[in-house]
Amino acid sequence: NVLAAVNKIKDDFEGLRDYWHDICPIKKYYFVLNDKYKGSLPQLHKELIVLQSDFNLIDTGVIVAKDLERELFNLPDDMIRSVVGHLPDIDHEEYMFVSGFTCFISAWINFEKIARHKVFSAKQPNRPLFIGKVVNALVKNKIISRQDATFIKKITEVRNSLVHGVSMLVPKKNEIDMLIFITEKIKPAGVCRLD
Repeated sequence: NVLAAVNKIKDDFEGLRDYWHDICPIKKYYFVLNDKYKGSLPQLHKELIVLQSDFNLIDTGVIVAKDLERELFNLPDDMIRSVVGHLPDIDHEEYMFVSGFTCFISAWINFEKIARHKVFSAKQPNRPLFIGKVVNALVKNKIISRQDATFIKKITEVRNSLVHGVSMLVPKKNEIDMLIFITEKIKPAGVCRLD
């Protein structure tokens, strides 16, 4: 519910401000939203802009699942394990799924991190670009082929189905290898600008 989320932004900020203002004034405020990988709503950003203006904040923003995922996987392995915990004792079939899933998600995160570092948006320099825009920029700058882009769009759908729990189908090893191969193609490329 949009109204509930907007009210929560206000209520949470007021609670933080009431408690912390005399101790350490708030300069930045980020609202964490469980968006289930669907993205945040414009109304939330609008409310944060109002708070930023009214309370002279340096920065505000909405943190969604993909942002938390990116932060988690940028941590050293031992810190990731301390957040996620250890793998439970599971049977062979479950182990094979977890193993394949882990391999795929690791390859995906590496691809996304490297691809995003290669595309710069002058219009929105501080906002992560949708992966589709990143891929289109990589094709336009001849860093990857249209065939690579078609593959990435297909594998993006597989990733989304997996992380949303719609499907338990993990890409085949040759598909994961292809994602790794495309990532390796992107690595030596220079940064391209998205207009």
